[in-house]
Amino acid sequence: MIQGENNYLNNLSANITKKAMENNIYMRPLGNTVYIMPPYCTTEIELQKVYQFIEQIIEHQLIKI
Repeated sequence: MIQGENNYLNNLSANITKKAMENNIYMRPLGNTVYIMPPYCTTEIELQKVYQFIEQIIEHQLIKI
């Protein structure tokens, strides 16, 4: 399992955010956490893209740390 150090200042969130931006997805890092806050006008298709990206990150298909 690939993960960052278990502390607030690890680089895992920055790496995920960078990979998300490369896929035109904005995810904001907050320490060792990333979160999404889509606007109300976000379409279902756009949300599906974000959800699929998150699933791929969890499955370690997009990021190598």
